[in-house]
Amino acid sequence: MWLNIVGHGAFQLALLLGLLHYGDRLGVTLKSLEHMTMYFNTFILLQIWNEFNARKLHGEKNVFAGFLSKSKPHVFVCIVMVLLQFAAVQFAGPFMRTTPLTLRQWGICAGLGFLCIPYGFLLNVVSSIWTPA
Repeated sequence: MWLNIVGHGAFQLALLLGLLHYGDRLGVTLKSLEHMTMYFNTFILLQIWNEFNARKLHGEKNVFAGFLSKSKPHVFVCIVMVLLQFAAVQFAGPFMRTTPLTLRQWGICAGLGFLCIPYGFLLNVVSSIWTPA
């Protein structure tokens, strides 16, 4: 479990620092409201995607197994979180200090957030090798 916590923390920190310092390579001006909105959105989407990794801590390879059939409250919570995040970014600009993102920018944020899923798989493989049965 410690490997997952430290590993995901380090991964998210590295990814977010990279986005913060190299966001201009994604077609936005560094430190602009658009850039900071993408940064915020990626941070939240990382947390949402990482919820799937947090469901499986004991070497299970498929973090989506049983999600729809055994975790109906979790499905509801995930849907609500994504909808609230979408509303916060697209419609709550002055209050949240965000600006609406394009579909391409949403795709980039979701894709960056999703990277924690294969990374979590890799951590589980490493954990199963290091941890005796």
